[in-house]
Amino acid sequence: MSMCVSWLVRLRLRYRRVAERSISTMMFLWLTLALAAVVSIRVAVVARRRWRHRGAVTGLTSSSPSLSLASSATEAAAAPPLRTMVVLGSGGHTAEMMSIFDRCDRRVYSPVVYVLAATDATSRVRVEAYEAAKGNADNVVFHAIPRAREVHQSWLSTPLTTLWACAYCVLSVLNFRPAVILVNGPGTCIPMCFAAILLEALGVHSSKIVFVESFCRVKSLSMTGRLLYPLANRFIVQWPQLMVAYPRSEYIGRLC
Repeated sequence: MSMCVSWLVRLRLRYRRVAERSISTMMFLWLTLALAAVVSIRVAVVARRRWRHRGAVTGLTSSSPSLSLASSATEAAAAPPLRTMVVLGSGGHTAEMMSIFDRCDRRVYSPVVYVLAATDATSRVRVEAYEAAKGNADNVVFHAIPRAREVHQSWLSTPLTTLWACAYCVLSVLNFRPAVILVNGPGTCIPMCFAAILLEALGVHSSKIVFVESFCRVKSLSMTGRLLYPLANRFIVQWPQLMVAYPRSEYIGRLC
């Protein structure tokens, strides 16, 4: 009889511990869901504000194929400098970005932080040569971030690497606090733009995203372009017919 009572007591204690852990787990899940809901609402509010107030990057001209913030040397000298984060891709994306950024007034778009994938071995060499030729080699910073997905990477592991890339980019934006993030479509820019939008939704830091679609996109947007079309502060295309299908975009001439 005593053994039976002891067994029942132990069983009751075990179920009590299981119930306590279950309650703790449910509370944690509910708090996580509530936080996710709040963040989602904030992100939706930021996305709606960006959608309704495009062109919010002060002074970016749409009357000529120039991305200069100022329309004159006097205005450029008087304008405050804007820390600019330039996200590089590989191959053609980097070449186009150098041509696009060459049109920017460096007296205003400074200092410059070049962001590239940690496994990109060629972009840094090309940009260093470009900046050395311009005499700006000492005024730029290179920052490597993990890729969300490597070429030929398994799709099963992609969610984990994407989350890691996004978390890393959140820290990057917090560290450099760019005023402008200039992107032109490489997959590397998705986590960085997500991080910028998330931090703005949380009220931590606000960055203006300027997306320039690739010159080779004549009739349709790239996958990155479709993702960032409703979120970018400025969405610039290089073919006028794209403005018909995407009225929020801007055409200011060929940039590369």
